[in-house]
Amino acid sequence: MVVAALRMRLSMAFTARRISGRCIAPVTSFATTPGRGTPEKYLETLFRPDSIISSWAPLTNDAVILPNDCWKHVFDIELPEGRCVGVELMHPGPDHPDSLSPENIARSSHWIHAMLHPQEVAFGVSQPKEHARDSFFVGRLAMREALRLEQNSAHASILKDQHGRPIVPRGYLGSISHKRNVGVALVTTTSTTSDESETVEGVGIDIEQTLTKRDIAKKVLTPTEISELGKVEGVTIEEEVLLRFSMKESLYKAMHPILCQYVGFQEAEVTPYPDGTASVEWNIENGRHDMFQDVSVHW
Repeated sequence: MVVAALRMRLSMAFTARRISGRCIAPVTSFATTPGRGTPEKYLETLFRPDSIISSWAPLTNDAVILPNDCWKHVFDIELPEGRCVGVELMHPGPDHPDSLSPENIARSSHWIHAMLHPQEVAFGVSQPKEHARDSFFVGRLAMREALRLEQNSAHASILKDQHGRPIVPRGYLGSISHKRNVGVALVTTTSTTSDESETVEGVGIDIEQTLTKRDIAKKVLTPTEISELGKVEGVTIEEEVLLRFSMKESLYKAMHPILCQYVGFQEAEVTPYPDGTASVEWNIENGRHDMFQDVSVHW
């Protein structure tokens, strides 16, 4: 897993190489929810910019987390970049009453309604494929858990902006990543550092699954990076390719809110070291990487 946090004197990336995922399928279908009219009318109401839902409130730190066979809290880590929380979906089967099938979620008593905002539930249900639906839900569950543990009782939905980034509550920065049935979220406040010399501008997190047969080295690494593979003790070359890829993904997520431009895989070089640190060399074509200083990476 890689975590990156950028400041206007940039800082950091952390990675775990077990599990990244980032895409959520477009809204193309929706399962009818009893009592709410047609799917189209429900979505139209929920996704209006001025839509207000006053009957929902997130669970607080004192609330009892509903136990079930469908999800579990995997970890809660305090990192220099913020709070990192991992959540896993258990997949008890489509016939289980607590599974995340649209038919089960249509019940108002389903546990997901206590965990996520109605707009988040509606967006998740609207995904045409099970894996896209599960990815969205597990990512938002991780984000809600991280915010809850940070004592934040945000009532607004955490959907996506035009770039696909999660819209987190005012005063916070956040990033989500998911792979298969695991989701992780990183949240931090937008406050300055203790000496007030650096302001956090963006954070990024990424998870990758090592058990893959994809050969992505030439696509995601520079010739220099490829020539340096195999020097990290205890890490196979295949894992190192994913590690470098994951670091770049994490960094790009953190820097995008600042740059708002596409950055190719050849425009950055990351070098992991056996002690868990790494170095970053930027080569963004328009030179905007000059605004970033003191970049540090660890995994």
